Amino acid sequence: MKIRSLSLLAVSSATIFSQSALAHSGHDHSHWSSSALHSATFFGIIILVGVAAYSVNKHLARKKISS
Repeated sequence: MKIRSLSLLAVSSATIFSQSALAHSGHDHSHWSSSALHSATFFGIIILVGVAAYSVNKHLARKKISS
């Protein structure tokens, strides 16, 4: 389970932070909706990290109680 989680984290971070994903062709920072879309993306990432942290914390707490 730990190896699967680490490999998923590695693939996710490589996908999210790769230069080709961040600066693909047609990526126009001067468009009026660019700021809103970037904000939505960053808030989405923050929410995902929060949900993952909550899930791991809940899982560890449940595991601690049962042992």
